[in-house]
Amino acid sequence: MIDQDPIILFWTAPDEALFAPNVIAAVRNVTPALLERERWQRTGPKHLKLVGRVLYRKADVLKWIEQQVA
Repeated sequence: MIDQDPIILFWTAPDEALFAPNVIAAVRNVTPALLERERWQRTGPKHLKLVGRVLYRKADVLKWIEQQVA
């Protein structure tokens, strides 16, 4: 099985899909460290903590991106 590009996977997924921080960092073209720093500062996209993992819902990331452009 061929691994899909995480950016393509993100943009083709439904809005309720959940993604790991490394995918969101790739979509935003930032480092995972910056994404983590934004999470701690509460300036980045909304995230969920599920069973010790940090995940991001696509709809929340898209909403955050829109707010940065506006």
